[in-house]
Amino acid sequence: MPLFAEMPIDTISSQMLRNAVNNREWSSAKVRNDALIPLRGTFLLAFDDEVIDKNPCDRLKNQKNKESIPDPFTTGERDLLLQWLKSQYLTERPVIYLYFKVAF
Repeated sequence: MPLFAEMPIDTISSQMLRNAVNNREWSSAKVRNDALIPLRGTFLLAFDDEVIDKNPCDRLKNQKNKESIPDPFTTGERDLLLQWLKSQYLTERPVIYLYFKVAF
């Protein structure tokens, strides 16, 4: 986090970290949670090496990750795709058409 790059690690507080994480726009909860992994690791290492007295990341919680529901092709869309693949690839590269036929 460039915001903390020049600060001594023992001056960074839980509130500073919480503000930095919460005031940033994340594309998803998973991206946010994944970004916290190296941050937590840095402070855990500093805590284990007794550079800091307490780990300010202890209070940073992960957000709930919502699993997205798959949006499959409809039967009609599938048939159109297979028809197009068949017309393009069946004679010269049949494996491409056959792969998608089996995949669907």
